[in-house]
Amino acid sequence: LLRSESAAFYVYDREQGTLTLSAAFGDAEKQAIGEQVGMKGLAGRVVQSGVSQYTNDYERELGTDIHPVFRGVRRALAVPVRWQGDLRGVISVADRDSLRMFTERDQSLLEAFADLASLALHNAEAYSIHSRQARIQAGFYRISQVLSSSLSRPATLAALAQAAAEVLDGASAIGVGGVGYDEDLP
Repeated sequence: LLRSESAAFYVYDREQGTLTLSAAFGDAEKQAIGEQVGMKGLAGRVVQSGVSQYTNDYERELGTDIHPVFRGVRRALAVPVRWQGDLRGVISVADRDSLRMFTERDQSLLEAFADLASLALHNAEAYSIHSRQARIQAGFYRISQVLSSSLSRPATLAALAQAAAEVLDGASAIGVGGVGYDEDLP
């Protein structure tokens, strides 16, 4: 989008007050995926201020407040990602060359992209929640079928195990029956 050499998406955890680098483009940045970076760098400033920021003199403006993977960055732009009114993350782009200057136009462009990204992330979160609810409902339906059917004890345990596996999105489950039951009873 901005023809930058690196980009990163950080997830903000409000309770812990940290940013975690969740996705990245750029060789150096990819090495830090999964790391909690605290409130460092321009992304940390965006979380603290709640507004987009850019700099064309990254190391001078941020000093020692830089995660080691971002050493050598000269220009950076970071924008908040919100959904349902909450700050959920930050998208940033950066360059290590000295030729490119970020402008307010670049900031507006990345903000528009962040709005689209937030919509996609919100939809993915909603889909995940609805999928889980559908699995739970299907499991309860299966359990009600088992309870209304006359099955042998092993068949009942197998059906309940299958329902549990579906509800919990498992690959398999085992139903264990009590010792000394009568095989002939339904």
